[in-house]
Amino acid sequence: MTSYTADYAGRIWLDKDTFLAPFGHFDADYKFVINFLRDERVSKQTYHDGMDEAQLLQQYAEYMKNGFSWIGFHDGKRAGFFVLQVISMKPIIFAIHGGIDPNLRRTKMAQKACGFIKHFAFDQKMATKIEGYIAAPNRLIVRFFDKCGMKKECEVKDRISIDGSLYPLQIYSITHDEYKVTNTKKTKKSKKKKKRGSVPIL
Repeated sequence: MTSYTADYAGRIWLDKDTFLAPFGHFDADYKFVINFLRDERVSKQTYHDGMDEAQLLQQYAEYMKNGFSWIGFHDGKRAGFFVLQVISMKPIIFAIHGGIDPNLRRTKMAQKACGFIKHFAFDQKMATKIEGYIAAPNRLIVRFFDKCGMKKECEVKDRISIDGSLYPLQIYSITHDEYKVTNTKKTKKSKKKKKRGSVPIL
């Protein structure tokens, strides 16, 4: 199992080229989020009637104020951001928000970042569930949720207006029990690989 111990600067290293750091220590963290949302590949799949850049940034500010957030780095550059919004305190439920530079979608940054986020939510904070929401049709977020092991739970009809037409709000999730089952399977598979590759002692 991966060790998620912070270094002297509070960074969580996911591999030798990628780490997560507490969000908000530098103005560049906020500039990264603004530029990320302005990227046409992101904006065209994010905004809808009644939701523009200013409103979304205001929402993110509230999520961060009442939750936990990280800025992701890859090869020394800011490459993503992640927010766990507190939805409920009893049971503890988080909603995940954020994104990764679309140019890095072929790397394993999303999967590795999700590994830490699930560890933080379920192992450290003892959360019951992590939820994710899709307002406008968004392939980028669907792929991100999939890498996090989140499955589509339900749709809430006629919740989002896009160019005057109504669309459902889609809810994805992973529960504490689902996370534990997946982790147990990974641990067993890892032990089997080590056993197969071990050198017999004569």
